[in-house]
Amino acid sequence: WNALATIPLVHTAGTLQAILYMSTPLSAYEIERLKNIERNQAVLAQLGLEALAPPKPTVVRKPKVQRPPTEPSRKSGRIAALPAPSVFIDAEHSNGKVVLGGVDAKAAKAAAEKTEEEAASAAAPLDEDPAPASEAELFPNEALVYGLLRDEKNRIARENDCAAYHVAQNRALMAMVRCVPRSVEALLSCWGWGEAKARSHGA
Repeated sequence: WNALATIPLVHTAGTLQAILYMSTPLSAYEIERLKNIERNQAVLAQLGLEALAPPKPTVVRKPKVQRPPTEPSRKSGRIAALPAPSVFIDAEHSNGKVVLGGVDAKAAKAAAEKTEEEAASAAAPLDEDPAPASEAELFPNEALVYGLLRDEKNRIARENDCAAYHVAQNRALMAMVRCVPRSVEALLSCWGWGEAKARSHGA
């Protein structure tokens, strides 16, 4: 049985005899079918066509039709009458930058740069105070006044038993020296001075 199981039933001579000796009986239809197969194999062998495989079907591929580019459409009723901008990505570099193409490419690039500038301006801190960043940037007369203000700040901190920067930061004093505020409102416009500090130590 194991030997018969490895015999190809279609391409081996004597297939019918091997099957007839199997323990499982075959129906009349199966016996007649096997006889037909053996007769066909014999005819193919006589004609020398036994080893020929049936030809593969020919696959006909339709030619790819190149569609013309369509113009962009505007679906909004408010701008439906306006022509859509003619912009497309002409090239893309490995660093992520793209090169725009089309009639409106320059206008689109200028609009994008303007938007980036506006976003950067909005994100930048609004610090227009001319306060120096360090004591080295003070003029000689400013350095003299700054020293007096710093001594006064340290005296107030000792009286209140708190850190000196709780009274005022050094740059806040330099802002006072540079701007010379003459009122509480003017002091509030200086760097580092809020309403609480101006109310407590600004007067």
